[in-house]
Amino acid sequence: MRLSTRFAILLMSLISLPPAFGNDKTGSWSGVFDWPFIPIHQALDKSGSVLVFGGSRSGGQGSLTYLSWNPELGTGANSFVEYDNTSGSNLFCAAQVVEPQSGDILTFGGNPTYADGSNNQLTTRFLTENQSITNIEMPLRSPRWYGTATTLPHGDILMQGGIPRCCNNQPPQITPEIYRTDAGWRSLFGARSRQAYGRFPEGGEFFNKPATEERWWYPRSYVMPSGNVLGIASSAMFTVDPSGDGKQLFFTKFPYQTMGATSSGVMYQPGKILQMGGSLHSSNSRGVDGVRMATIIDTTVEPPIVRQTTPMHLGR
Repeated sequence: MRLSTRFAILLMSLISLPPAFGNDKTGSWSGVFDWPFIPIHQALDKSGSVLVFGGSRSGGQGSLTYLSWNPELGTGANSFVEYDNTSGSNLFCAAQVVEPQSGDILTFGGNPTYADGSNNQLTTRFLTENQSITNIEMPLRSPRWYGTATTLPHGDILMQGGIPRCCNNQPPQITPEIYRTDAGWRSLFGARSRQAYGRFPEGGEFFNKPATEERWWYPRSYVMPSGNVLGIASSAMFTVDPSGDGKQLFFTKFPYQTMGATSSGVMYQPGKILQMGGSLHSSNSRGVDGVRMATIIDTTVEPPIVRQTTPMHLGR
C-alpha cells in the first residue's frame, strides 16, 4: 500500500462518510481509501470542501497542483477536483489560513521553483466562490520558507518565522509581519527577536543536546484569550503583542520535550493547548524517536502555565 495513495481520516460531526459516521462526542474513523497525492497542507473552505496541496502525483513533495475534496460526494474519483497552480509558486513550503472576511484560502511564501530552493514573497488566494487561484498584489515584506501564519481575533493575519530560501545556514527571518485585507503587509519591528526566531549553535541555548536549534522552522503559534499570541519555537516559549509596532512580552524556556518542528499541538478549548510528541528542537532529527509525552499549556493566565498530562500510547 503506497503512502501517497492511502490514509485514514478523522471524521467530525459535520462530515458523514460511509461506512463510519462522525460523532460529536467521541469521533470516529473511516477505513483507508484512495487519495490522489499526499495532502501536506489542508484547509476547510466555507463550502465544506477540503483544499489540499503540497504533494505530487509521483508521491514526492512539491505543489504545482491543488486538489479539492468534497466529502458529501464520498470518496470516489468524482469527489476530487484537481486545479492547476497558476500562481507560479511551489507551495510545499508555504503557510496557509482561511481569510475570515471572505472565506477564501490564502497562502504565503513558498518556492518559485522547487529545484533551485529559492523563495518568494507571494500572497496567493484560492477563491472558493469560483474555485480559482490568483496572486494578490500584496507581497510579504520578507520572503519566507517554512513560516507560520496565525489569524488574529480582528481578522488580521500574523506571519512569524521562516528563512529567505531553502535550506539551513540561511539567515532566519526574525521580524514578524502582519497582513490586513485592505492594506497588505507591514513589519512588526517592535517584536523583532533573534531569541524567538533565530538559530542557535550546537547544544542550543537551554538544553545540552547535540543539535542546532532552528527556531524559525514553523514556530507553533496560538492566540491567547487576551489577544496576545503564544509562540513555541524549539526550546523557546514567548508571547507577542501584535498591536501597533508589535512587542515581545515574555520569553522563557519551554520545560518539556514536546517541542520543535516534529511536535504537534492543538487548542482544544479557548486558552487551553495540548502539545504532544516531537523530541528534538532542530531540523537534524532523522532517526530520533518521538516522545510519548503530552503537555497542557494554560494561556488563560499570563505568563502561561505548562504541565504534563497523560502520555500517548506511542511516541510520535
